[in-house]
Amino acid sequence: MLISKVFAEFTALVAAGKISEKMIERLIAQARQENPESRRLIALLSKDRLLDGAVAVVAGLALYTACRDGKQFVVCGNTEYKPYPRVSSVSVANSNPLFVAQDSNEQFVVWGYKEYKQYHRIFDLSAADNKPLYDVYYMDKWFVVWGDVEYKAYDSVNKPSVVDGKPLYAAQRDDRWFVVWGDVEYKAYHYVCNPSIVDGKPLYVAQRDDCWFVVWGDVEYKTYENVGNPFIVCGKPLYAAQRDGRWFVAWGDGDLEYKEMYDSISGLSAVNQVPLYVAHRGSKEFVVWSDIRVSGAYDQILDLTSEDGVHTFYGRRGRKLYEVTIKIR
Repeated sequence: MLISKVFAEFTALVAAGKISEKMIERLIAQARQENPESRRLIALLSKDRLLDGAVAVVAGLALYTACRDGKQFVVCGNTEYKPYPRVSSVSVANSNPLFVAQDSNEQFVVWGYKEYKQYHRIFDLSAADNKPLYDVYYMDKWFVVWGDVEYKAYDSVNKPSVVDGKPLYAAQRDDRWFVVWGDVEYKAYHYVCNPSIVDGKPLYVAQRDDCWFVVWGDVEYKTYENVGNPFIVCGKPLYAAQRDGRWFVAWGDGDLEYKEMYDSISGLSAVNQVPLYVAHRGSKEFVVWSDIRVSGAYDQILDLTSEDGVHTFYGRRGRKLYEVTIKIR
């Protein structure tokens, strides 16, 4: 299917909010490999973000970056925001542009017309509870900033979020990583990543030596060569795990390991307490429910969702894109 046709078909879907962020990212990557017309598709798919200088549409207004007299600035509709030597990480929060500006060698966050404190470097900018959230490097230390509040400094920090009014992130001290939630530091490991909070306890993936495992609160689960991001089903973590280079789905502390193994697994969720996911084998992808393959093979599967026993996704074969519905009783 030509990009021009994809553009026309997806305009309505994006406007209706029927395409997930994950699908958008994968389509953008695909579009970049097509032809010059793909910039139109990238501009459409970027939505509230700016990618490669594309134009996004926010609340019916064009949002983009521009340059004049050697300085960069954000434009939204007919409004030009203050110019700076450089702007980056542009997004939209509460209908106002949110971005990182650079002046001389320092960086700072700008939200609409408000400028925040300057630091050496700023990363992972987002917004939470009407305040900018990001991590910074300053005076040889890393720390999280939320609004005007600076949190404890560490050797490194990674991708903060806010849960129940407290920043949640991974931090490093003396070559060990641990989860931090508000003012509480949890157990240290060689590495931790992707923390979330479930039932008031941090849920994340940790590494010790060459082993990876799920941690929920104070409980460590079975070790594997690698594990994917977990979520809780019936009081136990459900996740993808790797053994001997092959991936499968595991539940709990190895209480249940599904027998089918694949090159990789993505999009794992649970439907009626049964895992649903996209499996990758060779150059093909297909949908699996429990250990049952329930779809045909595609070059790429996008945006797998399930509701009331009906699974839907978009499947690509070559340049053709199909909308597929599967009913499972």
